[in-house]
Amino acid sequence: RLGVQLWGHDPTSWTAGVPTPGTAELDAAGAEVVGRHVFYNNSDFDGNDPAAGESDDAAIAVDKRALLPGETATFANYTSYLLGINGLMVDIVGSADADSLTAADFSFRIGNDNSPNDWTAAPAPLPIAVRKGAGTDGADRITIRFADNAIENKWLEVTVLATAATGLIEPDVFYIGNAIADSGSNALNTIVNASDEIGARNFYHGPMNQAAVDDVYDYNRDKQVNGTDQIIARNNQTNPLTMLRLITAPAVDAAIEQASTEEIPDTDISSAEWNWLHEFDRMNSKDQTTKKDDSREATVDLLLATDWA
Repeated sequence: RLGVQLWGHDPTSWTAGVPTPGTAELDAAGAEVVGRHVFYNNSDFDGNDPAAGESDDAAIAVDKRALLPGETATFANYTSYLLGINGLMVDIVGSADADSLTAADFSFRIGNDNSPNDWTAAPAPLPIAVRKGAGTDGADRITIRFADNAIENKWLEVTVLATAATGLIEPDVFYIGNAIADSGSNALNTIVNASDEIGARNFYHGPMNQAAVDDVYDYNRDKQVNGTDQIIARNNQTNPLTMLRLITAPAVDAAIEQASTEEIPDTDISSAEWNWLHEFDRMNSKDQTTKKDDSREATVDLLLATDWA
């Protein structure tokens, strides 16, 4: 570095010393989550196939989207599927090693209030599947499945961790809910009652007039709206005490604050490997300021600002 006041990526701030250990790689862009989907696994829309595969794309709930930190839930953020939340897809661009992704690269919690930090661990997912280039804009599509009805009438918090396999710089957090047989008839709550049963009776769909994947009264996603859906609504009625809450997700989730990419090894900075740092101007330790920043640029800057004497 050419001067104590010069920092960051600006090439004019740096010059190579002799000898030098090589070129420092600063702040790779990292991977990015570009798609978060819920789909109706083991439904008529994926051929009633519980396995992960290309057919699952046709079962994506096109009218639903993930609830993101800081947002308040609406009908667009939860499904009414009889089998609960049993299928998710996460699209990642630039994943470092998508083929090696496992459940350990994710965190799952379930609950029904505004305090996800107090939620319980979700049931373990089934083996994760990856389809390279099959996601949004050619992203890698990761399919996450849960057993039918393992997660129902609750919110699921999904955290894509910042790991060597995901390549993320920081975790990505989102939420998906489920309220069996709620047709969204009341924007203020998710209570399932006679109106959801009557809707299924009044908006009939049969084999010759099949329901679309976003039909709000097709509670079992069999492409039909008939007496079966009426019975589902009748048998899954809720009240203000048992309904799914329209939560507000925390703006800064604890998962982001607590998760880290990988532990930094305890390196002896006085070793020969770090001797090249002495080529740079030292700053008095009283001028040192530290702040929480996981980027490599900040790490280098912090080391340069430290008095090695």
